[in-house]
Amino acid sequence: MHTAVTITESSLDCETNVASLAWTAGSDVVEVVVNATSTLGPVTWCSSANTTCQLTGLQCGHTYTAVATAMGDQCGSAPSSGVDIITAPCAPSAVTSQYDCGANMAVVSWDDSLGRQTFETSVEGGDHTDSCSTSQTNCSFSGLRCGRAYNVSVRALAAHCNSSLSLGNGFDTVPCAPQNVSASLVCANDTALVTWDGSEGAVAYNATALGRDGDTRSCRTVDTSCHLPGMRCGQTYDITVTAYSETCGGFHSTAFVFTAGPCPPSNVVVALECDDNIGLVSWQPALLAESYLASATGVDGHTHTCASNSTSCFFTDLHCGETYSVTVVTIERGCQSEPSAAQVLKSAICPPENLEGVTSCATNTFSLSWDASPGLGVSYILYSWKWGGDNTSYPVTGTSHSVPDLQCGERYSFWVAASDSACNSSLSEPLEMSTAPCPPTIQTAQVDCGSNRGTIFWEPSVGAGAVSYVIEAVGVHGHRASCTSNGTSCWVKLDCGRRYSATLTSFTSDCNSTLNSTLEFDSAPCLPEDVVAELDCVANVLAVQWRESPGSDSYTALAIGSDGYRASCNSTSTACSIQGLRCGETYNITVTTSAVNCSVIQGSDYQVHALPAPERGGEPELQQ
Repeated sequence: MHTAVTITESSLDCETNVASLAWTAGSDVVEVVVNATSTLGPVTWCSSANTTCQLTGLQCGHTYTAVATAMGDQCGSAPSSGVDIITAPCAPSAVTSQYDCGANMAVVSWDDSLGRQTFETSVEGGDHTDSCSTSQTNCSFSGLRCGRAYNVSVRALAAHCNSSLSLGNGFDTVPCAPQNVSASLVCANDTALVTWDGSEGAVAYNATALGRDGDTRSCRTVDTSCHLPGMRCGQTYDITVTAYSETCGGFHSTAFVFTAGPCPPSNVVVALECDDNIGLVSWQPALLAESYLASATGVDGHTHTCASNSTSCFFTDLHCGETYSVTVVTIERGCQSEPSAAQVLKSAICPPENLEGVTSCATNTFSLSWDASPGLGVSYILYSWKWGGDNTSYPVTGTSHSVPDLQCGERYSFWVAASDSACNSSLSEPLEMSTAPCPPTIQTAQVDCGSNRGTIFWEPSVGAGAVSYVIEAVGVHGHRASCTSNGTSCWVKLDCGRRYSATLTSFTSDCNSTLNSTLEFDSAPCLPEDVVAELDCVANVLAVQWRESPGSDSYTALAIGSDGYRASCNSTSTACSIQGLRCGETYNITVTTSAVNCSVIQGSDYQVHALPAPERGGEPELQQ
């Protein structure tokens, strides 16, 4: 029998579970065979002609007893003393993780493994790693970072070796709370526009607004903004945003305090200032109001507005006789509130239209009428102003009124206003009327012998001035002549040597004077007739002839120029020549006698014209 083998050294490669053995044996040993037997049953062996060999195929988590036997050419030695080989613990199997979204905690579990003393579990998500050691088959992790995808690994630990890592299913933590949440007011439908920064790992978001009165609004989106419509005016809301992953709802953001759009003002009251038809609207202030806008809408569709930074304003351009619906809105952050409850405002009654009047000239009475103003129980006030005098008013129940027994020569302005149970209207358009003019007074008559004109002078009518005057002169022989003037004189063409009676009448646009002024006077005496004048252009002498007048022993022929220049000649016969005429003038030619007394001779109906002096070699002409 060969000398026994002694195992002197054993070692284990933990990663491969390969055991290396070394021994000493006699020189006559041909080969050494090592058998390793586990109490759990598995057997393995190795052999070598040298002093070492490796045991492969060892199973994890087992304790093997290795004995060596020396082999000779024909016999083997007795087995050596046994050496225990403890393999690496088996890697954990069935590694799983379960994540609790609400607690933000993960539990990693696995099946127990052979040969282990404890376990080490690790979770890794980005820059965050956590681990735990346990002798149990599970481990809990808290304090995980939001918005991370964690990997899971477990290995078994023993005193001499550790197992390889076993990977389990990873897990995603809850998305992080959105940051920089803010909200702004959108005017349409009292809406809040909520915005935020996106969260890692989020696939959707839910924004919730909780009002102090319990009102709740929410919206869900895959974007980083959404609208919350229909918020209650003036209400304060706490707005939070929550991110969602595929499996979890994340943490709530920090609340953003938001105030909804403005409420309309309350206790709106309307009143009317009748004198100027001004509507006054007032109200109680609304919370956080910056300004207000009041609107008055009539049944005709026309709308009046007034803006205010206080709690009242005026409508200054209301239509008369209109019924308005008045509302007020609050303006804040550029948005208008819903309108307040409508109030009814009735504007002042309209003034009457078509004020007209007729003057009774004989009695100096005005008869006025106008169109009725719409409405029930309407009465009227007629106002008058005598020019340069007093104001008078007349209450009237109908649509007409007479003002009697006025004085001549007066001018009046009239207005009419309507009155109902609430207001007096503004005044109608004015109407101006005049009584009959007062009779003027003739002062004197002046006659012109040469032209047989009679010029009548008078004093104007007393009071409101007449528009025009008419003189009518009637001769005793039946001849009539008249003239019209807006001044204080006019002339008529008369027959010479006759007695006339002149009547003066004054007129306005409506009436003439009823008591007229008269004056009797004599026309100018008759002058010689058939006057003929002939100009001697060479001598520049005007030869005048006429018919003889009975009882006259001498005559004077006059040439009266348009510039006032006069030239004459005297004769006891029926002809004479006038010298010294000026070229280029028109002359009135007349002849007087010693038998008549003419105080005024201004001209005549017989005219001649001395043409301008011609150039050398020419002769002046006579034009009749």
